Amino acid sequence: MSDFSAGLPDLVIPNLGTFSQGIGPADQVFSDALSLGLTAPAVLDAVTYVLQVTRDFSAAPIVWVTLQAGDPLADVFPPLVNKARVYIDLALFDGFRIFASGAATAERRWGVIKSWRNF
Repeated sequence: MSDFSAGLPDLVIPNLGTFSQGIGPADQVFSDALSLGLTAPAVLDAVTYVLQVTRDFSAAPIVWVTLQAGDPLADVFPPLVNKARVYIDLALFDGFRIFASGAATAERRWGVIKSWRNF
């Protein structure tokens, strides 16, 4: 049994945008993932960022909902400035992205990595 990791496309909120592109569909990109990790940029705007997921990345239009976790349930946030975090729940969905409550004042980019096991 071996453990592996690999980078996926960065999640990028463009200048003046409020959401990143989505990563998916899972069966083509990360269905083998045990976990997904995100690394935050060095600068972020003073807005709220949340992780959004979809159960059908192929839908037109894609329906995105905010991921919640914990007890009591609370919105799940991406890591903040110069931080990193591992997520297991993201691997359960067909796609994910980052949503901001206000427009970005410059491009904002989170690095994405997946880990998997080869049995």
